Amino acid sequence: MAAGDIFADQQDIANTAFLTVRPVAGKEAVVHNLFYGASVEVYRVTGALVTEVVAATGALGNTPGTFHVDSTYYIKVKNVSGSNAELGFDGVYTK
Repeated sequence: MAAGDIFADQQDIANTAFLTVRPVAGKEAVVHNLFYGASVEVYRVTGALVTEVVAATGALGNTPGTFHVDSTYYIKVKNVSGSNAELGFDGVYTK
């Protein structure tokens, strides 16, 4: 996981569960896109503070934008669709 390597994942997430977009300790990344196949809520986690930053309703979506993440400041994507959903992200490691 060197700087410039792809930082990405895609999973089948149960209703009300989260996809956590967080690199391992000591690494940093920039997330370019969040992908979802259902309604989601996106949260920015900063230590003990959790803030909802996006609420998206619908069958398919893509939230473009730059999210800087590390092991303390990261993103959680919550499936609120009522059933399992495919959620994912892509970006690159910066450190």
